[in-house]
Amino acid sequence: PAPPMDSESSSDDSDSSDSSDSDSDSDIVRDTTAEERKRERVELKARTYTLKQLIRMIHIKEPVNYIMALLGKKYPGDLDSFYRLRLEGTWDPDLADKRMKLRTPVTWETQV
Repeated sequence: PAPPMDSESSSDDSDSSDSSDSDSDSDIVRDTTAEERKRERVELKARTYTLKQLIRMIHIKEPVNYIMALLGKKYPGDLDSFYRLRLEGTWDPDLADKRMKLRTPVTWETQV
């Protein structure tokens, strides 16, 4: 239960609300433009993803060799890890615990 308000305090509130209405209108305009700018920044950030971020975001899992190479993962150190990761081909002990990389494609530009 709220205490009853006398007539003087209610008239003071109405006067202050008139002046605050104009202030609140300008605040709303400022807030709206700030929100619009923030939304534009978020949209811009949303459009600029790295390849690693996209792979992780949309949960691409295959082809395993390429995905691991793009993410810069290490080649498995033992045969069990190789099979557990479902990598293609045979396990190469020379590559063990080295960063996987994509091979440079053979094109006329790379041959020149």
